Amino acid sequence: MEAITFDLFLLITGLILVCIILFLSLVSVIYTVRLAYKMDTLTKMIDIIRPVPKVEYPIPSVEKKVESGDSGISAKETVSVPEIPKFDPVRDAPDIPSGMQRLCEIYGIESLTLSTPDGLVVASTGHPLAGDDAARVSYASMTGNPVNESGVSVFHTEYKGNDLVGIIRGNKEIPEDLLGELKKDISSLLERWI
Repeated sequence: MEAITFDLFLLITGLILVCIILFLSLVSVIYTVRLAYKMDTLTKMIDIIRPVPKVEYPIPSVEKKVESGDSGISAKETVSVPEIPKFDPVRDAPDIPSGMQRLCEIYGIESLTLSTPDGLVVASTGHPLAGDDAARVSYASMTGNPVNESGVSVFHTEYKGNDLVGIIRGNKEIPEDLLGELKKDISSLLERWI
């Protein structure tokens, strides 16, 4: 039997190491491909679940229309005002605070807080003064004192027989017809999550 020379030993050892490196490279490629597939699937699932991004509404456009008449040409301006988008609790409210924030975007208000008549916050957009507002405004509502703070308005609503106090912070007053729509949207939001 012949003895293995040192050169032959090094050659065999090198071949074994190259085979091991090729095997580990193949395993790494397989795991990388599987990880990329799982990440792609996860990204698609997150895109399905992700809440609707903030929608920027266009400024009303001014269009010039030209009409011809007996005396010549006259220009007439018309202004088209975009409709208020409808609130969809399934699409717009992945949770209560996000839904409340979406309502603020739709109705053009800064923040919205719902509380019980005794001052407990039921839902809020996360305004830092929500707890203080709920306690102070609810107390004023129970005692019959008006809230005389600029930028704050109060409304009362009901959900499943329970009275709720709504506190709106914003620079503009919401008209009665829009306030009715807001109350309906709040009810649909609460019905989805409570």
